[in-house]
Amino acid sequence: MIKKIKVDQLKPGIFIHDINCDWLNHPFISNKIKIKNEHDIDKIVTHGINEVYIDTDKGLDVVDAPTKKDVDREIQGELDKLTETKLKTVSPTLLKEELVRAREIIKESKKAIHNIMEDVKLGKQIEIKQVENIVEKIADSIFQNKDALISLGRIKQKDEYTYMHSLSVCALLISFAEQLDFDYKTIKAIGVGGLLHDIGKVKVPIEILNKKGALSEEEFNSIKEHVKHGCNILEQCTTIDDISIYVTAHHHERYNRISLRFKGRRDQHLRPDVGCRRRI
Repeated sequence: MIKKIKVDQLKPGIFIHDINCDWLNHPFISNKIKIKNEHDIDKIVTHGINEVYIDTDKGLDVVDAPTKKDVDREIQGELDKLTETKLKTVSPTLLKEELVRAREIIKESKKAIHNIMEDVKLGKQIEIKQVENIVEKIADSIFQNKDALISLGRIKQKDEYTYMHSLSVCALLISFAEQLDFDYKTIKAIGVGGLLHDIGKVKVPIEILNKKGALSEEEFNSIKEHVKHGCNILEQCTTIDDISIYVTAHHHERYNRISLRFKGRRDQHLRPDVGCRRRI
């Protein structure tokens, strides 16, 4: 059984199923390890990790810890409550109109994202103007009524996961950037980064991306390379904003890890972990 525990509950004999840390910077070779001694625990604590997922079938149990299903159910419940509360504050007529518009934007965006990925597979350069046009429509919809597009973007369709995920990340980033009162140029650049953040997956073998069940260590390492691939692809686009590349470079980072890494050199904003060459 998979459970979630605090790091202060760790002890030798526990099997960690997921270190719950960005994969580019956790202290172990694999994401799944069995705790052998206090030194292993100290390494986890030192890297700023607060919680981990454990597998009680492969190691010791922590009786009162919540299961992963319980945690996921609680998170989903909070998201549902937030969405319901937001939607209740919107005029039914305005929401209905924006939902129709949002569906059209989603349809157009999915097609565009698919075409962009196919072009990259063929070695073509991304048409940034085309991406910016999509992001502008998404931003316009969100400025009109952010709940419509974001709520539709949460619909899970297994066969279209990559496209819907990219669209959802773009929409959420635009909404977040708007709340932070960023200027429109910055919001658009952030949105472009969100829409293209997983573009590097076109360089990962399809059989690994679609594999059911656990990945081998070699397969997992291949998946992790999509961040570096994504940066390399975007850096070939001479007209793309560096902020968009920055979003792609750090989309698997945690806020506190980025803060620690750049402490004392924030003026450089260098991205050493993924091999990106630009600075912002």
